[in-house]
Order: sequence, then structure tokens, then C-alpha cells
Amino acid sequence: MGRQSPGRKMDYLFITKQTDFFEVGCGECALVGGVKTTKELVDAGFKMAKIMRDMMFKIVKESPGLLHKLHMTGFYIADNMQTLWILYAPPLGYISRCYAFLPVQYPTTESKFAVV
Repeated sequence: MGRQSPGRKMDYLFITKQTDFFEVGCGECALVGGVKTTKELVDAGFKMAKIMRDMMFKIVKESPGLLHKLHMTGFYIADNMQTLWILYAPPLGYISRCYAFLPVQYPTTESKFAVV
């Protein structure tokens, strides 16, 4: 018997605090490299979009009225950069769109945090 395929797994999930919890977002981290790598393309570009779509369909199956109001979030963290991904279903048919914002650099030391 061969090795069993692990399926789609993310590094972390965002879930609701209800008894029947729902997954509302996910994320992936890269230990080495940064943005514009094949890991980002495969993990964030393909895998994360599919998982966010599956999460959305699970929620919409329970509450169909949320279809065009629901936005799923995903984060890809690599090196000291973070990219936000948003998946939503526009009011035109049964499609979903996934957008990635430009990567932003986050502070790595305490002195680089902005003081308000």
C-alpha cells in the first residue's frame, strides 16, 4: 500500500466561536524565500484559493442568503512580507473571485512599530 495523500491542509485557520464553528479564513507561511516564489504560487495562488472556496460553499450551504455578502480571507506570510487574499462571490451568477493585495512589509523589531 502506498503513501496516503494528505489532502489540502493550511498552516492556520480562522474559525468562529460558535458551537457549530465555521472556518472563515486561512493562512500559509513560508520559512524561507519570500514573495514571488513557486511556494507562493502553489500554496497561496492555488491551494489557498481552493480551500477558501470550499469554506465559502460550506457556509453558504447552511445559510444561502450569505452568498453575495460573504468574504473569505487568507494570509500568506513569507520572510517579512504579508499578502492579503480575499475571495468573494459577486452578484453575477455562481462564480467566485479571488484577489491578492500587494505584499506589505511588517516590522521585525520593536523600534520599527509606529507610536500612536
